[in-house]
Amino acid sequence: MGHNKIYKNESEFIIANVMDDVENVDAREYFINFHAKSIYPALKELILKDKTLDKTYKDPITIMLAAKKLAKEEIANAESQGCPDNIKKLFEEDLSKKEQISLLKGTSIKTEQLAAIYLYANDKGYKYSSYRYEDTPKKYVGADLPSFIHLSDENAVEHYGETSLTDGQMKEIVTTSQFILARIFNNGKHWHCFYQTKRGVSGKEPGEYGSQSHIHYISDAFGISLEDVIKGFKGGICPHSKVHIVLDDIKN
Repeated sequence: MGHNKIYKNESEFIIANVMDDVENVDAREYFINFHAKSIYPALKELILKDKTLDKTYKDPITIMLAAKKLAKEEIANAESQGCPDNIKKLFEEDLSKKEQISLLKGTSIKTEQLAAIYLYANDKGYKYSSYRYEDTPKKYVGADLPSFIHLSDENAVEHYGETSLTDGQMKEIVTTSQFILARIFNNGKHWHCFYQTKRGVSGKEPGEYGSQSHIHYISDAFGISLEDVIKGFKGGICPHSKVHIVLDDIKN
């Protein structure tokens, strides 16, 4: 798990939290630990600045316990969003590819429900794996990149870390780079994969629902091996799937 403090100047910074690739872990335990470690740096900053608190509250172990409590509350809140009944069936029944496609056709969810889906799969005995791929446009490989670039909805560029690149160049990097985030659930007999791409989340793919923000679904029923799927994701190649699950709370 990556948790890095990235400075803009001596007084301004952000805390970047990145999930590392993981394989066959307990999703609930992993999410709680990740969120606790994500919360910890900000919580520590607040507590250390509070002169009214006794030093026992400023002990790292005490702060981590508080962060873990908050993380558990966040996970419980996410789980309360509920896993849709049709998606529950993926983890409960032995379905063919045709049945899975039919089951998911027209499905739309809120992004907050993704965690509820993943936790439901976990509780049904599926282990969690996650793979993340990012690329930098070839013309900028080896360039003097800042540590962090953000492009606002108004197309304003903000960056943290030193760079010789212009705002226009940094905007080009953000708009032309690609990413894949794949989450796989495997119980030893069946596996299910929900994956998202930059173009998919941005609603810039062809096909039905392609113009809406969405994630993709594929499983062992599609006739592709898990090994090939994982190898592809690690190399920036997605399997072919026309199954789009719309994220209806993201407007493009």
